[in-house]
Amino acid sequence: MPRQPSKAELAERIEFVRALVSRRCLTSVIKAEFRSQFGDATHETILRYVSRARVQILADAARGRDEMRAESLAFYNGMLADPGASHRDRIRAQERIDKLLGLERPQQLEVLTREAVEVDEHVVTTRPEAPEGR
Repeated sequence: MPRQPSKAELAERIEFVRALVSRRCLTSVIKAEFRSQFGDATHETILRYVSRARVQILADAARGRDEMRAESLAFYNGMLADPGASHRDRIRAQERIDKLLGLERPQQLEVLTREAVEVDEHVVTTRPEAPEGR
């Protein structure tokens, strides 16, 4: 009878399966990858790991908006503080911080035409074109 995995091994296996589930791999692919990484395992065992991975994914999705925002801010602040980060990366991090904090003005796009514009099978009507001289 095979030995039970330790808590660290269990966590590693669940995280491995979680990465595959997140990439939307088929169950057959997950089974093959799992067996190549960790050795022979039964179909039922691998499905239990898949189930545990999905539960973790759902738990992460249920986190509050403020918690996710705080994690994002921490990540982008880390990018700003990193002396090895390029200027481009720092600028992008600051832009993301501004957007997360609501410091950026909302973007608005106006389409000026006299005809209806068809977008993805929905008809969007727009206001008449602005008069000349405006």
